[in-house]
Amino acid sequence: MTTAEITDKLASFLASQDAANEGCKVSNYSSIPGGLSRLTASFEVNQGSGPRRLIARSDPPAGTAIIESDRTAEWHLLNYLKNNTSLPIPAPLYFDKTGRHLGAPTIVSEFVDGQSLTVVASVSELARRRELYRMVAKVAADVYNAPLSGIPSELRHPGDWNAYMNEQIALWADTEKAGVGSDPFM
Repeated sequence: MTTAEITDKLASFLASQDAANEGCKVSNYSSIPGGLSRLTASFEVNQGSGPRRLIARSDPPAGTAIIESDRTAEWHLLNYLKNNTSLPIPAPLYFDKTGRHLGAPTIVSEFVDGQSLTVVASVSELARRRELYRMVAKVAADVYNAPLSGIPSELRHPGDWNAYMNEQIALWADTEKAGVGSDPFM
């Protein structure tokens, strides 16, 4: 699909989701790295009041993902975290659950300007890296302390912590073994 086709589909999808987007123009579509093989791109939408930068995160073509994950579960989790915690996450805005509009299940969210944690940490002095480590630990604690009672029913509720963790560790280990070469990140 060409960039023009993608931006036309995005404009049409955004208009179908919110009357304020009627007649909007989408421009500056650009793929961005990261996301564990999800297709992620930034773009600008102009509704007449000036451009607003957004993010689209889609499923890749079948059979090409490093790790299979579920956009519907991600959508529900993002909304839950945004509405029930103080975690600093971009607001999830729109969801093409079936891919009918955009060709694949796609989440559109706010854009937050900045660099990735790994980039910032790799060029920072030790004191700054320690500060970043504390920030990551706080986010991990906030996720851990999120109230479980309100988790959407659409999300899997593991019954046993140890079995769940063993399953997740095995998933990552199996994924790394299936790769072409060793991947220390995995």
